[in-house]
Amino acid sequence: MNEPRLNQGPTDEQRRRIRRNAVVLGLLALGIYVAFIASGVLGLRG
Repeated sequence: MNEPRLNQGPTDEQRRRIRRNAVVLGLLALGIYVAFIASGVLGLRG
């Protein structure tokens, strides 16, 4: 059971990169969702 460090999981740098990408993609999806809802509401009003 003597495995190299790389096979045990992502390193700290990779974890930070993955978390940052997840946050960016989450904010992007949230922005698209809010824009879609807002355009629907504004479309119904106009």
